[in-house]
Amino acid sequence: MIRELEGGQTNHSFLVGAGALRAVVRVNRLHAVKLGIDRQRELSIMNVLQPSGLVPKILYADKDVLVSEFIEGSVLTADHLADKSIQEALYKAIEKVQSLRLPNAEARCYRSYCQQYCDQIPKHLLSDGVKTDIYNIAEQVDGGDWQAVICHHDLVPENIIVNNRGLFIIDWEYAALGHPDIDLVRAFGNGAVGIGGSDSERRTLLSMQYLLDKLWSALRYPQLQSVLQDNLSKIIATEVPK
Repeated sequence: MIRELEGGQTNHSFLVGAGALRAVVRVNRLHAVKLGIDRQRELSIMNVLQPSGLVPKILYADKDVLVSEFIEGSVLTADHLADKSIQEALYKAIEKVQSLRLPNAEARCYRSYCQQYCDQIPKHLLSDGVKTDIYNIAEQVDGGDWQAVICHHDLVPENIIVNNRGLFIIDWEYAALGHPDIDLVRAFGNGAVGIGGSDSERRTLLSMQYLLDKLWSALRYPQLQSVLQDNLSKIIATEVPK
């Protein structure tokens, strides 16, 4: 082992070496299914993406660990995403990912996904009214006119690495077939361009992403749950299209 890799919020990862080889060993978090993670689906998607040159090479995987190629380079920050060349590279990467097919896979039902999160939060911290509002937003997304594509579903700057070989996207554990604009929204927020549909549909997608972020944080960091309901109520009041 060379060192532990910091920054991950879900698992523990380590940089390891053998001779000139460098690899990342990710020790999977126990009970990751509670966070909406499907390890088999992640591996299936990463296998499909291997020829794309956008993801690390898989060296070994089982239910407990994932060993993959170490991508050395600069981890992006929010400021980097304002750079036009980075934006162009990321849009092209998303387009390439979406052009690939994942056979025999079902599209994510965002309503069910939100419910999976909500059902794990104590009732006194998340009222039935707030849950209903969340489900209504997710149902609007599910009911839109779109075709499911491979989505990362956690395309934050920290999961994007750039080096002289190009741009790489890591940490695909939340990946699934989903809405074609969700990765743009996750990466660029209100600044996302090229999103199809009406302004109302775009705001609904943004609102769902904000709510999912809050619900995920409440599950991953239970100490934050005491302020959950007020935060969600404010988000619903200010962000959700009427």
